[in-house]
Amino acid sequence: MHNYKFLERKLHSFILSNKFLRYYSFKIEKELFLRSSNKYCDDRRHVFITGLPRSGTTIILNYIYASAQFASSTFNDMPFVLSPNIWSFCTSKIKKKEISLERKHNDGIKYSFSSPEALEEVFWKTFSNEQSIIEFESYISLILLKNTKKRYLSKNNYNYNRINKIHSIFPKASFLFIFREPLQTSLSLLKIHKKFSKIQTEDLFVRRYMNWLGHYEFGLDHKPWSFSKSYKKFDSINYWLEQWFLFYSKVLKDYEEKKHVIFINYEKLNSKIMWKKIFKKLDLRYYYKNDFFKISHTTNISHFDKELYRRSRKIYEKLLTL
Repeated sequence: MHNYKFLERKLHSFILSNKFLRYYSFKIEKELFLRSSNKYCDDRRHVFITGLPRSGTTIILNYIYASAQFASSTFNDMPFVLSPNIWSFCTSKIKKKEISLERKHNDGIKYSFSSPEALEEVFWKTFSNEQSIIEFESYISLILLKNTKKRYLSKNNYNYNRINKIHSIFPKASFLFIFREPLQTSLSLLKIHKKFSKIQTEDLFVRRYMNWLGHYEFGLDHKPWSFSKSYKKFDSINYWLEQWFLFYSKVLKDYEEKKHVIFINYEKLNSKIMWKKIFKKLDLRYYYKNDFFKISHTTNISHFDKELYRRSRKIYEKLLTL
C-alpha cells in the first residue's frame, strides 16, 4: 500500500471505498463462476485463524499456507477482493515480478503478490448480517475455484466474534485461536500502534486503505475490542494490557469447551512437537522448517499495572492448559 503508484491508488480507492461496486462485482462473479465452483466445495474442512494482532496469527497463516493444501485470498486479488476469478482472468496476461518485501510492521515477515493476506473483512463489511450468512459459502467457493483447492484458509483478527456464525455454516471447520504472553503482546501492540499512527499521519492513503480493509487494530482509527474500564489512552502500555485481559477473559469464557476451537501459544511456535500436533489436528501433510521465525521477546519493560498483569497472567496460564 505504501509503495502504490498514483493510478494504483486511484483504482484501489475507487473499488474498495464503494460498497455498491463491491456488492455488484460479487454478484457478477457469482453469475459467471459459481456453478463451476461446485466441485471445489465438497471438503468443507476449512481453517480460520484468529486472535489478537501481534500474537502470531500471520506466522501461522504463512506456515500453513506454505503446505500448498489451501486456498486463500492473496495480494493478487487486490483490489477486486470479491471477484477473484474475474480479476484473475483480466490480469492473466500481465506478468508481475514476484518481489518479497518486509511489511511495514518491521517484524521480519515478508510478503509478495502471491502471499496470503487478511482480506476477508472486505466481505463482512459489504454484506448485512443476514446476507453474509447466505453469501459467505459462495464467497469461499469462488476463492477455491480460482485456486483449484478444496480447503480454505483465512486469517482474520475479527473472526473471534463470528466463530459461532461461521461454524453454523461450516460445521467441519477448525478455528485456530492464537495467544501470546500478555505483556509481550501489549508492548508489541503499543509499538505498532505508534508506528502506524505516524505512517498514517504522513500518508493519508495508508489510513484510508486500512479502513477499507477493515483494519482498525492499531493506528489513528483504532477501535478497542472491549470497552476500556480503567485505561483510555492508546499510547499507554496499560491500555493494551487491559485490552488483552478483557479480550482473552471473554474468549476463555466463550470457547474453552468448544472442540472446534484450537488454542495455540505463540511462545511454542518454534517447537516441532507443537507443529506436529497442529498438522495432525488439521489432517495435513506434516513438514517442519527449523528457521522459519524467531520468537520475539522484550525484557526491558517498566511502568505497567502489576495487578492487571497478575490477572492477565492467570488467564494466560489457563489458556496454556488448553
